[in-house]
Parts: sequence; structure tokens; C-alpha cells
Amino acid sequence: MRVTNKHNLPGMFFRAAINDPYSKGNSDYSATGLASPPRATALMEIHGDDIEVDCSNKVASILGRGTHKAIELGARPGLDLIEERFFADFEVDGKTYKISAQIDCYETDTETLFDWKTTKAWAFSKKAGAGKKPEWAQQLNVGAEIMRRQYYPIHPAKLVICGLLKDWSDQKISHPGYPQLEIVAVEQAMWPREKTIKYIEDRVRLHVAAKIELPKCTEHWGGNRCGRWCDVSSKCDQYQESLKTGVMD
Repeated sequence: MRVTNKHNLPGMFFRAAINDPYSKGNSDYSATGLASPPRATALMEIHGDDIEVDCSNKVASILGRGTHKAIELGARPGLDLIEERFFADFEVDGKTYKISAQIDCYETDTETLFDWKTTKAWAFSKKAGAGKKPEWAQQLNVGAEIMRRQYYPIHPAKLVICGLLKDWSDQKISHPGYPQLEIVAVEQAMWPREKTIKYIEDRVRLHVAAKIELPKCTEHWGGNRCGRWCDVSSKCDQYQESLKTGVMD
């Protein structure tokens, strides 16, 4: 995927956009990759070299990376595991797949696995589930299962999403269900291990099948958001057809 600078934004910003250190490491899938729409992942593998994304669409990514760098300053040497990637093997339909998860922070003394999100206040409003998005719980539970499978197993006892709310306003705290602070910590449900393992296996199957035959995307946003947030929308005939018909089928 090529990152462009069609709006002639400052060079420092452009370089920050293209120098994203993220990598799933030597794994078949990452925890976040498993949660991604299989169609989008398959299209990226097919058309990755031909896809262009402008750096102006990388603001959220850069803010998120900046947040993680700042939070690292609060790490306690010898007690906290920070930005560490773990790997584990899972057997699915007779084949072994290596799955990875990069954790934001694990406190060994409290046995708490944290994930930090730089997001809008809406995500933590009561109407939006008060910070309990299914995909966030999925990500943390997959990470916890991978940590349990290490040579020296690590057993998180608590899963927490911490949200830094970039558009929070103290003028809205009187609104029903609005977050009362700019930072919110919400504990996520710890799944039974069998549920997590089944989730991982099912997602692997979906991604493997998508490489053989592209499925319809059932996890799309639709409309302008689909075009803005999905990097492969320019190569997705399902999305391109929706632009003509106005219907995302």
C-alpha cells in the first residue's frame, strides 16, 4: 500500500504517516487482523501494491501511536509489560496457524491487561454501550488467550479498555449518558477459554475461506464512511456497486 501526499501537507507529517512501525510479526494473523473483515483482508493481499491512501487519512493512526508513546512513560520497570508482542499456535481443521497479539500494557502485580484507545466521547457514551464494544472485548480476550499459551504462562485476571476522549467537552457532562471524564477505564468481560478459542478458530476459517472465494462484506460501514475508513474500498466491487445503486448489499 502506497501512502500519498496529494494535499501537500508538511513533510514531517507525511513522513510520520509512512513510517508506521506496526507489524504482525512472524504470524499468520494478529488479534486485530482476525477481527478485520475477511473480504477486506483478502483484497489487501491481492491488490496491496496497487492501493493508495492519502496521508490526510492517517490522522487517527498518528494520534493513536502518539498516545501509546506517551503512556509508555508511565511504565514501571520490572512490573509492567509494555507494547510486547506474543505468539501462540492454534490448530484449525488439521493445520497450525500462528496468531499474535501486541499488548499495550500488562501490570504483573494487578494481573490486569490494558488496551488504550484514542477515540471520540461517543464510544464511551451510554447510548454507544459505555465503552463495551464487542470488538474491544474480542481483541483483549484473544490477547489473554495467547498470553496463557506462553512457555511461562501469563494469566490475566482483568481486562480493561482505557479511552482517551479526544473530543470530550465539559459543557456536555450534564447530558444523560455522557462520559464524565476525559479518560475512562472500562472493564471488559473475561470470556471462558472455550469461547475465545472457538472465536479464534471461526475467524481463521473465515479468513482462509476468503482467500479462495471472496465473501460479501457483512462488516462494512456503508456510504462515505466505507470509502473513508476501508483502505481497499477502491478495489471492492461490492462497495463500487453501492456507489451506483445507493445500496450496500
